[in-house]
Amino acid sequence: MKKFTTLAFAAMMAMSTACFAAGDGSVLNKLQKPAETMIDIFNNNGVTYDTVVKGFAAEAKKNFTEEVFNNVKKAAADKFGKLKESKFVAFQRMDQADIVAYLGAFTKEKVVNLVFFFDKEGKIVNFQFSPMQAQPAEKDTKAKK
Repeated sequence: MKKFTTLAFAAMMAMSTACFAAGDGSVLNKLQKPAETMIDIFNNNGVTYDTVVKGFAAEAKKNFTEEVFNNVKKAAADKFGKLKESKFVAFQRMDQADIVAYLGAFTKEKVVNLVFFFDKEGKIVNFQFSPMQAQPAEKDTKAKK
């Protein structure tokens, strides 16, 4: 009887976990679309300003003008190079915002952290692209005797 109760409890926990994860999964799918559209600017594959800002919150659109869009594209191309691949790595839910993060491999930078911040309506309010540098190994400062 104990085995049956334990097995039933484990099955119930697995089902409830899957149900809660399913709710977040639909939110994640919604947030990934504008983030991946923004990531597409690195490939110069015809992504336009109008396409990108569809995923932006109204306040963010005011600051992210077409001129800023073009400057971001140029600066990213100059600094990172061409995107070779991107991988989804994290989804974080908070009270007032959600965060979706990717890692990108570029021709000039090995790894770039691509982070997108969303409001509760699923619109981009901010983003950050930052190269990840490996820390040099610390040299042993102890003198050998």
